[in-house]
Amino acid sequence: MAADFFVSYTQADRAWAVWIGGVLEAEGHSVLLQEWDFVPGTNWVHAMHEAVQQADRTVAVLSDAYLSSVYGGAECRRLGLRILPAPSANSCRCGSS
Repeated sequence: MAADFFVSYTQADRAWAVWIGGVLEAEGHSVLLQEWDFVPGTNWVHAMHEAVQQADRTVAVLSDAYLSSVYGGAECRRLGLRILPAPSANSCRCGSS
């Protein structure tokens, strides 16, 4: 399934990932998100790799948890992402108005 975006995240940042996916879909983009698209019991690592390949863009929900996770850090390295400092998402409230 091709998509405009794949949202990469660690479970600690699930709420942010779902919010980002919802915002992208509301703007008319197709989104691949583990929470919505990965079938339980399948090879998760393979599914993540396929999602990155099938999506036009990858959005990584960067946090300390993501960067220190086995899969998040590996995904950044594999994609050759450069990490730029930004304000901490931990100080924000997801989806608050």
